[in-house]
Amino acid sequence: MNAPLIAKDRGIEVKVSKTDDTKEYTSLITLTVKAGGKDACVSGTLNSKKEPRIIQVDNFPMETVPEGDMLVLMNNDKPGVIGGIGTLMGQNGINIARMQFGREKQGGRAMSVVSVDSVIPDTVMDAVRKLPNVLSVKQVRI
Repeated sequence: MNAPLIAKDRGIEVKVSKTDDTKEYTSLITLTVKAGGKDACVSGTLNSKKEPRIIQVDNFPMETVPEGDMLVLMNNDKPGVIGGIGTLMGQNGINIARMQFGREKQGGRAMSVVSVDSVIPDTVMDAVRKLPNVLSVKQVRI
């Protein structure tokens, strides 16, 4: 109820639009943030069990569960990225709960979201950054 007022107080412009013309999702919320000359966009929905799902980040379609500890990677869509991540996590005793992927186009840039059961130490994060075809990686906790 207070979100629009809080947003206005913080200089955030909120635009709300509704449509009955749905294609895949009966409910969908999209957040677009414009800052520093860049746009970032995230879309989410609730599945049939009313569980939240992120279904798109910028130009990367995927379905991921927004919970717990996650790695969010930008990478080139090349063979070996998934195996490299899995091998590195296994060598360091980090259990992977889920992995989701989205790509702009075949062979282009891709986004990988890896849900894990524990916080990843800085040394392992550094090793992930050094994997072939990994462009960037961030650790997120929700």
